[in-house]
Amino acid sequence: MKHRHIILAFITLIIPPGFGWQAGEIDHDAIWHAICQVESSGNPDAHNPGEDARGIAQIRAIMVEDVNRIVGSDKYTHDDAWCAEKSREMFDIYNRHYHPKGDYERIARCWQGGPKGHLRESEVNDRYWVKVKAHLDQ
Repeated sequence: MKHRHIILAFITLIIPPGFGWQAGEIDHDAIWHAICQVESSGNPDAHNPGEDARGIAQIRAIMVEDVNRIVGSDKYTHDDAWCAEKSREMFDIYNRHYHPKGDYERIARCWQGGPKGHLRESEVNDRYWVKVKAHLDQ
């Protein structure tokens, strides 16, 4: 827990004011690319067999089910996660639904930890955000 507070304090210090971390100033392409780098190093063929996470954004079946629930039809299949364009569509639908005014951190934490991922106290979620933020800063 001590390390979590140190990491969060460090992040707070290195984010310059007005850098676009507030709601309404999101570059959705930037957060998408940062998350894809963390998830798969940008590889649309990446696969985590332990979670059956697929594609550039490492989408699991439960995410596809949630996106289909949001759109009100079975528009997507888990195999669509192999397609970078369809993965991006699912990413956008998910974020518009759960985080229409979210910031980069909330979007990243929720992509990793589910719709309430930003509320979780987790070292895994903290490390994930630090990695995404590093790609955003490049």
